[in-house]
Amino acid sequence: MKILGASDAKNRFGELLDLARREPIQITKKGRKVA
Repeated sequence: MKILGASDAKNRFGELLDLARREPIQITKKGRKVA
């Protein structure tokens, strides 16, 4: 499972969508899981 911070997810959204097709992704904000 790949873990990304919320700001990274925002800045790299297109790449995030491609990555989500291949493996689960967890998004964190200030160290807490948000998605």
